[in-house]
Amino acid sequence: MVMLSPGMVETSIGLVGAWASGVVLQAWQAALTIASLAVVARFYVWEARLLVGFYRQHLEQTWTPGEGVAHRSEMDDPFLAVLARLRLLRPRPRCKGEFGPPEEHMEEPQRTEQALRRGWDRMLPWRCHSRHTVSAGYALETMPGWLGDAAGSRSGCWYLMVQMLFQISIAINVGFFYAHPWAPTSAGGLTQLVVLTICVFGGGFWTLMGTANDVLEGASLAVVYQMEAMANLLTMFANLIADPGDVDSVTTSLVFSEWSTRLLMWSIYVPLALPVYDALVVPIVQKVKGASDDPLAICLAFISACILVPFEILMIIFEPTVGCCMTAFCAVFAELEGSVIQDSILHEA
Repeated sequence: MVMLSPGMVETSIGLVGAWASGVVLQAWQAALTIASLAVVARFYVWEARLLVGFYRQHLEQTWTPGEGVAHRSEMDDPFLAVLARLRLLRPRPRCKGEFGPPEEHMEEPQRTEQALRRGWDRMLPWRCHSRHTVSAGYALETMPGWLGDAAGSRSGCWYLMVQMLFQISIAINVGFFYAHPWAPTSAGGLTQLVVLTICVFGGGFWTLMGTANDVLEGASLAVVYQMEAMANLLTMFANLIADPGDVDSVTTSLVFSEWSTRLLMWSIYVPLALPVYDALVVPIVQKVKGASDDPLAICLAFISACILVPFEILMIIFEPTVGCCMTAFCAVFAELEGSVIQDSILHEA
C-alpha cells in the first residue's frame, strides 16, 4: 500500500482537477475516485494510530541503543572514522541502535501463536487487536516497514511516515494541476514549484533532525532533498526572468532550466552511492583493518560485493520515496520549459 498510495492519490486528484476545470465525470469515475482516496486516507490514519500506540506502550521494550564510541579506532564505519580523524565530528557509531523483540517474547510456543494471529489479523483487518493488549514483540512484528530505518526516538518512529506524507502532498499537487487549464500558465507553474519547494525542504529538514537510524542514510537522503530543492529554485528563477519580448532573457532562462535539469539528474545517483560504498568499500576496509594476511579472503570479499551491488541499486531505485518525487519534478519541469518555449515562439511569430 505504501508503494501504491502516491500513484493512487495522484490519479484520483487528477480526476478532481479535471472536474474542477469543468469536465463532467461519469458516476463510476466519481465513485472510484472517492473510494481510492478513502482507502488511502483510512490506511494512513490506521497506521498512524498504530505508531502512536507502539511509541507509548512498547518503544522502551523493543529499542536497544547502540554502544558508545570513545575513540575513532572503535568506529565501525571507515568514512565516519575519516571525518572524526579530521575533527569534523565526534567519534560515534553509524547506527544509533536497533529494534528487536524482547527475549521472553521469542520463546515457544508463544512466538508461533503470535505469528499465526498476525497472519489472521492481516487477512481480516477487523480482527486486529489493540496495541494496548498485545505484547511488544507482536506490536513490533506488525509494523517492520515503518521502523526498519527509523531511530528509536519520539520523532524517529515517524521517520518514514512523514516522508510518505510529503510524497502524498507532491502527488496531490501534481495530480490536481495535471488536467487543470491553469497549470500550463506561468502563475500555475510557479504555484506548483512553491508547493514542491515546501515539500522538499520539509523532507530535507525532517531527515536532518536525526530521525534516521543510519547516519549516512539520513545524510544521503538529505543531500537528495537539497539538490532537488536547488533544482526547483533554479527552475523558479528561470520562469521569473523569462520575458518573451527579450531574446536574451529567454536564452538565460533556458540555461537555468538546463542546469536545474542536470542537478535533478545528478541527484538520482546520490542514493546509489551508499549501497556501492557499503558493498565495496566497507568489507574491504574491514578485512584490511582486521589485519587479514590472506589475500584470497580480500578478493572473495570484493567479488561478493560486486555481485551484491546490482541488487542493492535495484532496491534503491524502487524505493517509494524516490520514484514519486522524481516523477513529480520531471512533470513540472517539462511543463514549465514547454511554456517558456511556447511563449517565445508565439512572440516571435
